Amino acid sequence: MTNPEGCEDYRRRIEELERDKAFLEAQVRELNALQDLGRAVRQEDSVDGLAQKAVEAVAHGVDAQLAYLFLKRYGSMGLAAFSIRNMDQSLSEQALDDLRNHDPFQCMCGQAIRQRQPVFSLDLEADDRCVLGHCRRAGIGSLAAMPLVVGGRSTGVLVLGTAAPRDFSLEQSALESLASLLAQGLERAILHEQLVLH
Repeated sequence: MTNPEGCEDYRRRIEELERDKAFLEAQVRELNALQDLGRAVRQEDSVDGLAQKAVEAVAHGVDAQLAYLFLKRYGSMGLAAFSIRNMDQSLSEQALDDLRNHDPFQCMCGQAIRQRQPVFSLDLEADDRCVLGHCRRAGIGSLAAMPLVVGGRSTGVLVLGTAAPRDFSLEQSALESLASLLAQGLERAILHEQLVLH
């Protein structure tokens, strides 16, 4: 004879263990992303090289399908790097074309830049702040726009997206750490680039 209450307790405990396991796996990915980003910051002096390596490291580390970076250089904000992972090829090409012609100040990216605060969207389809629709057309359902801030001024924005619903705000602390490290590294690379040019 089985004890129904005992079976229910075991089921609940197994569910708890599965949630704990998923949480720990996410933390390991985030720590690996910080380590990979830190390595890129230490090893790369080129702004373009660092931007691309950093975006790829962060996208992989936080398991984002789309990641891109707008950076302020030479007086204007432009696309500095992108990473597209595990997406339909035609959507990927459209997303890249859209990003190349994207004005980051016209969407949630701009809100993050102006307010120097992260902006999150659990459901881009229903989010009024997604006015241009580039990310939606790329198949992105959830998004995080992380401002890059150095010395109180916005120097860019790192955007991460997934097709499946995802509450990036639950990862805010880790994402802010990644954005801060990236901002500092890019500032150093920009200063290095300016020294070399003069």
